[in-house]
Amino acid sequence: MSEKSDYEAKAQETFSAERKEDFFVLVLSAIAVVLVMLGWIDKDTIKSLFF
Repeated sequence: MSEKSDYEAKAQETFSAERKEDFFVLVLSAIAVVLVMLGWIDKDTIKSLFF
């Protein structure tokens, strides 16, 4: 029974970390979209960041 509770605790920690990472990426994406829409950065700037 102890193994099952250990596994459940590890699964909860992993799920929590993944959710935090998902929210972080979502916030960064939203900021990038807003900056592009405001014209502060253009499509070429975004491309140069990744390629």
